[in-house]
Amino acid sequence: MIFGNYGFIPSILRHHPKIKANSKLLYSEITATIEPSGYCVKNNIYFSKVLNLSKSSVSQLVKELRIYGFIKVVIENEKDTSRFKKRYISLTPHEFIVGVLKNLNDSHSENFNGVSLNNASTSTSNQTPPLNNEQPILLNNNIRYIYTSNKKGVVKLNREINDKQLEFIKTIVKYFYSTQNLKFPNMVKDWNNESVINESVNTIFDLIVKDGHDSDELKNVLMWALEDKFWHKNVFSIKALRSKSSNGITKYNNILHSYKNQ
Repeated sequence: MIFGNYGFIPSILRHHPKIKANSKLLYSEITATIEPSGYCVKNNIYFSKVLNLSKSSVSQLVKELRIYGFIKVVIENEKDTSRFKKRYISLTPHEFIVGVLKNLNDSHSENFNGVSLNNASTSTSNQTPPLNNEQPILLNNNIRYIYTSNKKGVVKLNREINDKQLEFIKTIVKYFYSTQNLKFPNMVKDWNNESVINESVNTIFDLIVKDGHDSDELKNVLMWALEDKFWHKNVFSIKALRSKSSNGITKYNNILHSYKNQ
C-alpha cells in the first residue's frame, strides 16, 4: 500500500499527550510521500513549504517523532568526505510498515545473530559523523549513518543491515565464494568486488528477514551445500538463491529440502 495523495496518523500517535500537533501533521505528510522503496526522501525545505513552517521548526518536529520512536532516519553521507547526500525516513511499525505487512512478534524478526532486527537502524558505524554536541542523542534514537561511494553501478547494501549482521553475513559470503572459486575457477571468478559482495549480503539478509529463515540454519545449509555431491556443482551464485527453479520453488528452499532429507 503506497499512500501517495493522502496520509494517515495512527491512533497511538494521534492521542499521544506529549507530541506536538504539528509533529502529528508532519507524520501524516511523511506517510503521504513514502516511496515504493518504503522510504520518504523529502527534505526539510519541502516540509517547511507544504506545512507553512520554518526549516528549524521542521527539524525539531522530525527530531521529536524520531526520539519518541515513530520514525527511523538513515542519513547517507559521501564515503570519502562525509558530505551529506540524502535522508531516508521510514515508519517504525506498530502493526505494519507502509507497503509491507510486518508482524513484530515474528520469531525471526526478534533475534538475528543476537541483534534485534527492529532496532537495526541504531548506528553502529565505526566512522563518526561530523555532528555537534547532540551526537549521543542522535546516535541512540532511531538514527543511523551510512557512507556510500559515488561510483556508478555499484550495488548498495540494504540500509537496514547493521554492523553485527553485516559481519555475520559477510563471513558466509566470503567463505562461499572462496570455496567455489577454488573448485570452479572458470565458473566463479571476479567475485571479490563491492557489487557482488553487497548483492550477496542483501540476498542472505532477505532470506532471513523477508523469507523467515533461521540465520544459523542458513549458514549450516550453505556450508553443507558446498560439500554435497550434487549441490556443490549447481550453486555458484548467492544471488540466485532466492530465484525460483523449474519446480517453482526457490533454489535455497530446494537446497534446504535436500539438507533436511539427507
